[in-house]
Amino acid sequence: MSFPVFVGVFLLVVFFILFAIVLVVYKTGEIAVEEIKEGTALALERLGSCVYVAMAFNRHDFDDDGFIVDDEDARGVKSYGKSIFVLRLFGWVFYLPRFVKPTVYTEHNKDDGFGKDKRVFLNKFQVDFKLSKAESRKKETIPLDLAGVFDLHVVQIEFFLFEAPWDVIDRAKKVIEAMVRAWARAHTADYIQDSQSDGTTLWSEITRSASSRFNIAKLRSWGLKVVPNSITITDVGMQPEDQAAFKEAKNQEQKARGSGQELVGGLLANYAVAHGYTDAKAAQKELKKTAAGRRKLDEICAKADELWAKRKLGDSYIRVDGDPITGLVGRMLTGGRRR
Repeated sequence: MSFPVFVGVFLLVVFFILFAIVLVVYKTGEIAVEEIKEGTALALERLGSCVYVAMAFNRHDFDDDGFIVDDEDARGVKSYGKSIFVLRLFGWVFYLPRFVKPTVYTEHNKDDGFGKDKRVFLNKFQVDFKLSKAESRKKETIPLDLAGVFDLHVVQIEFFLFEAPWDVIDRAKKVIEAMVRAWARAHTADYIQDSQSDGTTLWSEITRSASSRFNIAKLRSWGLKVVPNSITITDVGMQPEDQAAFKEAKNQEQKARGSGQELVGGLLANYAVAHGYTDAKAAQKELKKTAAGRRKLDEICAKADELWAKRKLGDSYIRVDGDPITGLVGRMLTGGRRR
């Protein structure tokens, strides 16, 4: 028998001996094995602390801090952490149950669908939320009922299982609801209505504030991440008792606009006659061309505001020097511009 053949036979015998030993140990319960399936992760703990994590998540890997990151070249099972009681071979994890054990999901987390038995699910999940009487911006304060969705996924297994609160998904939903409620307070009811299904704009506006960035960091410390641009308003409504109040406010606004436009038209018509313009529109167009004309236009707006306020308030009207009291007519005339 040649030497290379002898070596080959020897290695084959050694392999079968080792396989037999592993099989015997497995049968006696001294060693256990878990298969890691795509889209799931397994955590092994010792004395209540996480010591090892293995996952199968195509095109993803662990960074140095155990966070799951995108990696186009990553294939197969990846692991994070080390233990002398754990051995990974391809898609299988062998461990000594006397020293380490798999983490059971519901021992650390509420049964919320993000995991089951010994597995944590890694794909994105869509979470629904509802807000009752989310008020629009302060000057308007219209109570709205908002419904929406956002995408959430686990990005750090150890934090998610061992650091986060037991009801972490419920708390994550409350964090997003608080962010959306704060966003609503900065906008009008009409703007909120128009923002339905526009996740990109909503995300950019929500994440501008320091408090929102703090909340996103809090979710990360729990091993969770909200998918950018995924927060979406799907429905905007009002409770019956609020609908009548909203309708009345709109009617009053329309009446005010009608009165304001009437006042502006009358004052500009007088100005047009006095200065030789054909009509009020021609006078307004000409006044907008120069700085002196725009100042005159501002004076007309201020006068219209004062007349409108006198009509509205009657004997209780008190003139205050400085800016116009309401500014309503001026904003209508200048296309909603605020000075």
